[in-house]
Amino acid sequence: MKGYTGNILKINLSENKIEKDTITNQFCEEYIGGYGFGAKILWDELKPGIDPLMPENILVFATGCAGGTILPSSSNCCVFAKSPLTGLFGMEVIHGSIGQQMKRAGYDIIEIKGKAPDPVFLFINDDNIEIHSAKDLWGKKDTEQTEKYVKNLYKDDKIAVISIGQACENLSPIGCLKKNNNRPAGRNGLGAVMGSKNLKCIAFSGTKSIEVADHKNFMEKAYDLVKTASGPIMSKYKNIGTPANVSVLNKIGALPTNNFIHGTFNKSEEISGETILKNWVTKNIACSNCPVACNHISYISKGKYKGIFTPLDYESIFALGSCCGISDIPSIIKAVALCDNYGLDPISVGVSIAFAMECYEKGIINDNDTGGIQLKFGKTEALIQMIEDIAFGKTEVGKILAKGSKFAAETWGNGSKEFAMNIKGLELPGYSLRTLQSTALALSVSLTGTNYLQNGSYILDPNNGIERMKIGQNDVKSIISSENLYAVMDSLIICKFTGNCYSGVNELAEIYQLITGILMDGEKMLKIGERIHNLVKCFNVREGAVRSYDYPPERTFKEKLNNEPNRGAIIDRKEYDKMLDKYYELRGWSKEGIPSKEKLKDLGLEFCIDKMGGK
Repeated sequence: MKGYTGNILKINLSENKIEKDTITNQFCEEYIGGYGFGAKILWDELKPGIDPLMPENILVFATGCAGGTILPSSSNCCVFAKSPLTGLFGMEVIHGSIGQQMKRAGYDIIEIKGKAPDPVFLFINDDNIEIHSAKDLWGKKDTEQTEKYVKNLYKDDKIAVISIGQACENLSPIGCLKKNNNRPAGRNGLGAVMGSKNLKCIAFSGTKSIEVADHKNFMEKAYDLVKTASGPIMSKYKNIGTPANVSVLNKIGALPTNNFIHGTFNKSEEISGETILKNWVTKNIACSNCPVACNHISYISKGKYKGIFTPLDYESIFALGSCCGISDIPSIIKAVALCDNYGLDPISVGVSIAFAMECYEKGIINDNDTGGIQLKFGKTEALIQMIEDIAFGKTEVGKILAKGSKFAAETWGNGSKEFAMNIKGLELPGYSLRTLQSTALALSVSLTGTNYLQNGSYILDPNNGIERMKIGQNDVKSIISSENLYAVMDSLIICKFTGNCYSGVNELAEIYQLITGILMDGEKMLKIGERIHNLVKCFNVREGAVRSYDYPPERTFKEKLNNEPNRGAIIDRKEYDKMLDKYYELRGWSKEGIPSKEKLKDLGLEFCIDKMGGK
């Protein structure tokens, strides 16, 4: 079997036990890697209804067949567990060098079960697997300090480290895994799962090579793709990066502002990608085997936050900037750095704080709750203090927001649920749903809750000239086809940013065949993507997900936008219901969103039928 190591590493922290096993050719062919592997393992090994923060939950790391090769943007891996934030399937992609080092250490999959009696960290160095005490790290070091500690301990700066901060030690379900200077595995609270296992970090170092089936033709194809990724097709990500979206989305009225009350921000120019590039960016860094270097590092050279540097991406700028009514870049950089170091998802943090700001301004919470913090839109000091409070539980509001906006709305009541901007419990990304209504549907049906990287709708709406404030049948078809394609990309695993470098699914199938030697074509590959997507849907149904989970927040149905260029925009509930029905129909699901027996049989998922109520 080429392209894969064929090995799975199983670690039981409760029993201090390490086992190695193998995976089959059939398993690889049916689920490809990454996303597919994680979906099948969680389905097979997790009992329905478990508490995500109990030892029974499983933390799974999985690579793709392209990992460890020279294919551009293929050095990633995926991490999976039942989400403590949504109670459903949890997944994130880890960028940087984790996937590459894990693959070169000789493993396609790592499963971590149980809970260590005391805090530990793992070092996976080829065939040598070490479980060490983390008593010098737990409660003492943030993610950046932890990574430095491990690299200094082993005197190797090339070790890849994924770690958690204090927020995850405190089991915040908006906590995330962090790789220094790369985008965190930020959503679904998987960092809290790692914290619940008393696992501070995992360090990887690998020296083994990856063998491909057709070396000559694969190398030619890979070099061609490297040239393409180095060219003008990736200029947006090279030159400005994702912060370019600030100006694009503000122009069309889709930049969420003041907890999604508005779709434009009157100070958007101050937080635009162009302004950040001119005044704050000092260098670009790239993931392993990627010629793009889309990660733009911003640095504060003066003022009270002097010396802080951190990567800024669009989602962090929106969540900790416009969504909170804040335009001061040094404060946003400081806020992002705090989230990164404490191990917090910047999107969930920013949107949850924005929700609390609106609650404060409406009198639902007050100074007694906030510890005297005037939690108003535009207050930079309030933002910074509240992030500290969330990480360490210093105030009542901080303790509540550490569990996300859904929990906060349920706690505070007084109609606040209608403007708690989450779906399935996961806070919304940076897209005004009343303006981008096909995105509203796409984020609502996302299996992991508002995952904008699970389909391409957020790209379709702004760029393709479609009618943004209406959901059409063709939009529904596009959502489904992109979900199947993205399931493939997350299984290979290839970064979505470089998607335009590939001519389509047929080229992805060709690459898969060159690497693995397994016969593949585009149609078959999309079928596998559909299989993976449906398997995860079955997992969610088994965990209690029903139709009501697939709706955007009430604000989008009840409150019209009151600013230009989309004054009066609102989602029509009847039209939304009609398009949700269409989505289910085209998916082969019932009106309650349950995959039919016929669909499951067609996809080779018969084993799901009796366990999740398929009809």
